[in-house]
Amino acid sequence: MIKDKKGQLSLEFILIFAISLIILTIFTIPLSEIAIGNTLEIADIANTKSDITKIANGISEVYSQGQGSKKTINIDSNRSYILKISPKSISTTLTLENGDTKTIKSSHNYNNINTNINIEKGKNKIIINWKDNLDYLTVQK
Repeated sequence: MIKDKKGQLSLEFILIFAISLIILTIFTIPLSEIAIGNTLEIADIANTKSDITKIANGISEVYSQGQGSKKTINIDSNRSYILKISPKSISTTLTLENGDTKTIKSSHNYNNINTNINIEKGKNKIIINWKDNLDYLTVQK
């Protein structure tokens, strides 16, 4: 009889342990998916900010070099968005997964510009050019 009770105790322990693991898994996996989604969204926002800053710095660089200067900037975007370039600033508004919006801005030194550029998901080539025969610089894709 004593041997039978020890076997039953082992079986009960294994069942309780298995049920505990299942319950732990049920609660842990959804929480980790939420955390991973938030982390990826924050990384995407940071990459977009970096790309906007590169373009703003390129505009300031071409402006300070004067007529005849040109700069090409390659960016690899994880999402599509519209880049609004206006005097002294560059911005975009991103829609987050929860439906909220986030506006990202950067500044530059040039004040004679007002254009929008569609940034597509994937690779984009931005050309900032101040031709010799023009009184203004252009930013185009």
